Amino acid sequence: DINISTSPFQVILRTLLTRFLGRCNAKQMISFVQIFTMIYFLLVVFASHCGHVESSFPAECNYTVNTDYGCTVGSTVHVASKGDCCTKCLNTSWCLVGVYQADSSKCFLKGGILNAKSKSGVEACRARNPTPPAPPFDCAEAGSNCAQRLGATHWNPCYFRNASLPVLLDGAQSVAGMGSRVIKVALFEPATMYPFNSPLWPAGGFADLVSMAAHEYYSSLFAMESLDTFVLIAYSTVGGTSGGNISYWTSGITPAQAAEETRQFYECALYVLRKFGSRGKTFVFENWEGDWASRAGSYDPTHTASNISLHSMRVWLAARQAGVTKARSQYERELAAQRTQMSGVQHPSLQGRVFFAAEVNLVQESRVNGVRNMINEVIPYVRLDMVSYSSYDTESDIDNFKAALEYLLTSHNRTEAAPPGASAYFIAEYGKAQNHVPNATVAATVENVVNQALAFGVSYVLFWEMYDNECTGGVGCAANRCHDPDHPVTVRVSFLFMCHESSTGVPCLIRHAYCTLPSLQNPSHLNGFWLVRPDGSLAWPYVYLRDKIAQGTAPVV
Repeated sequence: DINISTSPFQVILRTLLTRFLGRCNAKQMISFVQIFTMIYFLLVVFASHCGHVESSFPAECNYTVNTDYGCTVGSTVHVASKGDCCTKCLNTSWCLVGVYQADSSKCFLKGGILNAKSKSGVEACRARNPTPPAPPFDCAEAGSNCAQRLGATHWNPCYFRNASLPVLLDGAQSVAGMGSRVIKVALFEPATMYPFNSPLWPAGGFADLVSMAAHEYYSSLFAMESLDTFVLIAYSTVGGTSGGNISYWTSGITPAQAAEETRQFYECALYVLRKFGSRGKTFVFENWEGDWASRAGSYDPTHTASNISLHSMRVWLAARQAGVTKARSQYERELAAQRTQMSGVQHPSLQGRVFFAAEVNLVQESRVNGVRNMINEVIPYVRLDMVSYSSYDTESDIDNFKAALEYLLTSHNRTEAAPPGASAYFIAEYGKAQNHVPNATVAATVENVVNQALAFGVSYVLFWEMYDNECTGGVGCAANRCHDPDHPVTVRVSFLFMCHESSTGVPCLIRHAYCTLPSLQNPSHLNGFWLVRPDGSLAWPYVYLRDKIAQGTAPVV
């Protein structure tokens, strides 16, 4: 790397100039200055060109040959050299390692959670060290309430564990078995979302939201003594029976539709408060991943929602919130009247709570680049009790995840009944496809999300999910989901029996027969979003969450 401003060049040039200029006349001096200027220009150009040769690398990068990295954040660029690859990584804020492949002149920029591995033909340059993981949150500390905050989703499972129970209740028991007292479930299309061992779902569906909540399966769920809080992905029947088209509003919403949304949420919220409030239950009604819903079927984050969709979402969310707010006010009036009537008489001290939340799922690009999404185009314009975050866009980077939580805080337009501070927010989804992601990545993601979110003060951190909901094949799998009540994702094992004539000459009545054994769960047909696998074994996140919760429930010695 040639740099004419370095000390050796300065000394040589100064010596030549001093000796030569002292012996020449004015004409010679002019010629010399012209020649020197040309030489100087050539040196500058040569030095600039040499900045790209292989002998010159940014000092911040350390290279390791035949080393690659698995990552959770990445992109690919074309470069001229490994020095350029390192520079690209240094100039990309999230990049931790640049991996250079000379054969293809490609530079693979890698960040998030890294896993080193051997690979010939590449060189890895580490540009910066990863951010330290979130400090462990102490669930044993007074007031941490981890059992009420760490939970899981049970929604559209591909299998079950206890065939004697409707699958809705089977999964709920598994959540409670972890020590958690908070669960997230779907309150729409229940026959589709919970098909197994559930013969009592009505064939004609449900006419409104409250009739779904009043069904005996949901009533049994809400009455469980081992669970306190129910986050409900709830949809009215404005879009059709039992929920129907849950994103009908993306093309516009009429005043009559908004009024019906309010009515159904009012009646349902008031029903669960009246029925289960005396047991101290909390209900949080919310939507599912609103940024995808607003795109009317598109799962492309670069395909932004239309103006009418975003505006209609404001009306739609406000109508749902109005129903919950009205139910809460009515319930509180009824409680006050009861207390007045029971003056001087002992009465239950437990009181139910109900909130409405709006769930967002694309925060990073809005926060960093101002991309129009739910968090910046809808949330600030609708007064809401709570905001939830399906955090896949930042869960792999602790800095971005924390910044996203801060962004929720500044974007939220609170109702008067909103929980205080950061407790008005919760993590609606996080997790990894454990059949496709290294265990170290799963562990790092879970630990960072749980510890950072709890320290931030959110109300709930809900893992996705108890039983995996994403299938890739096998009997009962359709469009990567499991809706067939007769076929959980399985592999059937068959044996061929052959009969031969015995030595006594007794003929075989059946010479060939196939015997098919009962279905066996096949986890290779699933992506691995699970806490409990199909065979009943516990995945690492289950053990981690169970032990974390146990810290706060262990008896004081």
